[in-house]
Amino acid sequence: MLKATLEHLTNLTHYYGLLPRTSKMLLRDTFAEVCLLNPRLTYRHAFLFIRQLAISLRNATISKTEKSAKLVQSWQFVQSVLLWCRVLATCSNEIVLQPIRYPLIHVAFGCARYLRNQFLKNLHNTLCLVNFNHKPKRSTLKPIDFDCSLKLSNAHLLESSFRLTTMGRVVEYMQRFFYINRRSVSFPELAFPVLEAVSKNGKPFQLSFKMIMRFS
Repeated sequence: MLKATLEHLTNLTHYYGLLPRTSKMLLRDTFAEVCLLNPRLTYRHAFLFIRQLAISLRNATISKTEKSAKLVQSWQFVQSVLLWCRVLATCSNEIVLQPIRYPLIHVAFGCARYLRNQFLKNLHNTLCLVNFNHKPKRSTLKPIDFDCSLKLSNAHLLESSFRLTTMGRVVEYMQRFFYINRRSVSFPELAFPVLEAVSKNGKPFQLSFKMIMRFS
């Protein structure tokens, strides 16, 4: 039963981005309650899955290949970490599950550090996608809704709406990111690559970034 439930949840992670937040929480809570029925069996499955998560994270950190990076950045990986964290929180009184707390915490922190660096890299790549110093060639297509868009055509890259929407989103995400990491000792190292990219992308980005640094 536990294995079948876990396999079903693994298959559902392909559609996690389409599920409401309450549904995701319900799925995790339900699985955690099932795990509580047989802690020893839960330990066997948790050990194997957490070990695989750790191996995938290590490979992504060491090899730095595109395939290994996509695996760690996938919904399946992140939701698996959240799932087992929820299981251990629900089964906190079960002594048999205590030995896997330490490796899971290391995987969770390692995943957070890895995704943080990748997040900044993606923002940097977005800034370098288009030269914002040049005027857009046209403005004929409808405004872009990034929340409902998976891909953009080359025609969108020439639109003024694309540039305005992209600039607004990048500034918003940078503000959130730097606010979260404002007390980190690595803040200068995090900010420098982005600051360098911003300096090459025109005055609007420079003014926005100065506002971010002021309130961080």
